[in-house]
Amino acid sequence: MKNSQSNGWAFVGIFAIGMLANSIVSANLVPRATAAPGPQIWEYKCDHSSNMEKLLSRVAGYGQEGWEMSGSLGVSAPLIDQQSDKQATETQFAFCFKRPKTAYHAQPR
Repeated sequence: MKNSQSNGWAFVGIFAIGMLANSIVSANLVPRATAAPGPQIWEYKCDHSSNMEKLLSRVAGYGQEGWEMSGSLGVSAPLIDQQSDKQATETQFAFCFKRPKTAYHAQPR
C-alpha cells in the first residue's frame, strides 16, 4: 500500500513540474496574440471588363497595394441588334477586392 501511495505522489510531482515548465516556456517563447481595438474597417474596390486579359492586367498589381480578392463574377447576357435581329452574347467579368482601411491607405496618392 505504501508503495502505491508513493507512486501516486511521484506522478503528482512529475505532473506539477511539467505544468510549471510548460507555463514558463510558453510565457517566454510564444508571443502573446493581440487584436486591434474595435472592429476592423474595410475599404472595397471593384473592377470590371468584357475583356478578361485587360482586366487581369489592370488588377495584377492590386496585391502589392494591400488589396485581397473578396469576390468575382462573370455574367453573360444576350445582345440583340434591333436593325438586323442578330443575336450575340457579351460576357462581363468583375473582380472585387478589399483591404483594411488605415491612415496610410486613406491618404491620396
